[in-house]
Amino acid sequence: MRNDILICREYPGYRIVSLKDGPDFSDSCVLAVGNFDGVHAAHRELLKQALSLKNKINAKTAGAWSFCQNPLEFLSESPPPYIYDTRKKTAELLRCGMDFVVLCDFKVFGNMSADDFIKSHLKNQLRCTGVVCGFNFTFGRGGTGKPCTLQNHFGADNTVIVPEIKINGTTVSSTAIREMIMNGDTENAALFLTRPYSLTSKVLTGKKLGRKLGFPTVNQ
Repeated sequence: MRNDILICREYPGYRIVSLKDGPDFSDSCVLAVGNFDGVHAAHRELLKQALSLKNKINAKTAGAWSFCQNPLEFLSESPPPYIYDTRKKTAELLRCGMDFVVLCDFKVFGNMSADDFIKSHLKNQLRCTGVVCGFNFTFGRGGTGKPCTLQNHFGADNTVIVPEIKINGTTVSSTAIREMIMNGDTENAALFLTRPYSLTSKVLTGKKLGRKLGFPTVNQ
């Protein structure tokens, strides 16, 4: 996805990314909330449910809410590697039909209480009227916010909690996919990701030996 077709709107602590003029949040929206590293099969079910809930409650837009960084960078001494960087993750979320993506700074929101996060950020700032999350989603200071917390604030009709999703008996998760990639099991990683795993890195200048052989190469 080219840089010039992503439109960003900056706000204190977060930014909005979209392929067109993003929502002004004067109207209602549905949000799928999560880390979304890899945008794997279970994540895609959240996005599918967000689009469905948007139509059900007549919301104006549907978007994905995530962090710019993996929260484990701040919560763990040995944070796991990313499956996708933030830009690639954002591009995949938009390709899945989201109207926009909210990217938040964990340093700003990580210490906010669950109730304040919902009231001041989701409801007041983003005008969120419906929410979709995974069965094991946690948020707020100390991870005290749970799916039932969202349900208490938004109501059962406006909250979708996606249950555990398994493929061949294994729970679909970013952790499982990282292990597959590190073990060289790209076939199952692709199955869980719903597409082949790919890498993104800078192209470097090499010795240009390929040109002498008749086929230029790419060094990364």
